[in-house]
Amino acid sequence: MVKIIFLGVAGGRYATSKQLLETGGFVIKTNERTIAVDPGAGALVNLAKNKIDIEEITDIVITHNHVDHCSDVNVLINGMTHGGRIKKGTLIANEELFDHENSCLMKQHVDWFDRIVKLEKGKQVRISNDFGLEPIETKHSISGFGIKFFFGNLTIAYSSDTEFSKNIVGQYKGSGVLILNVMRPRDLRVAGHLCSDDVETIINEVRPKLTLMTHFGIKMIEANPLYEARRIQRNTRSNVVAAHDGLILDPESYSADGPQSMLSEFLASVKDKPIE
Repeated sequence: MVKIIFLGVAGGRYATSKQLLETGGFVIKTNERTIAVDPGAGALVNLAKNKIDIEEITDIVITHNHVDHCSDVNVLINGMTHGGRIKKGTLIANEELFDHENSCLMKQHVDWFDRIVKLEKGKQVRISNDFGLEPIETKHSISGFGIKFFFGNLTIAYSSDTEFSKNIVGQYKGSGVLILNVMRPRDLRVAGHLCSDDVETIINEVRPKLTLMTHFGIKMIEANPLYEARRIQRNTRSNVVAAHDGLILDPESYSADGPQSMLSEFLASVKDKPIE
């Protein structure tokens, strides 16, 4: 069982500040794990709204050190570890997050995890027997990564914040589900981010079973992400969903029968042992 729960679908400094839609990233739940991905502003509140117990969190993934991706990380760590009294969980991030003079992450909280995984380009990581991941290149205003998640027969590629690049799109191949941060509608490109027209190109190249659009900026919200998703779906003849606050989705119902990378194939190539 894999479920994706969107805690909030707005992104960028203006949409986050105005809270026209909620923010806070998303959660991936399996039978064994609850993974909080990019817990920006509102993640704590929206976990409660979606009836996800903060103590259930087993992993926190932060793709880069921008406040709309990590501002709530400390309150999540505090809650899941009972203020550091119970050492647990895995923190997955790039090296930059551990530069504590410039990071959202409080230094003391690093020691409250069972395991720290620092993402490196080209390095695949096995987190447990049912969960592996691989960093994906991004082109953004700050260093960071997208993530390719492996769960059994399901592979999910998450773009994080990035401009379009043929090289980056090539790394999405083999994914049954794409989660794309789409800041602007149509061809209204802005440095470091995707627009709707980029999504069309990506889908035509990767041919996933399902594409989920999230992390909408002000211009995208004004254009209505639902209309953009419908237009992309017509043009690509592919399943495209504009995520909304609180959306809960079972991606396996779309993607399990499609040709994609599998956890078994991934684990065969990864030497890193799972956490006990």
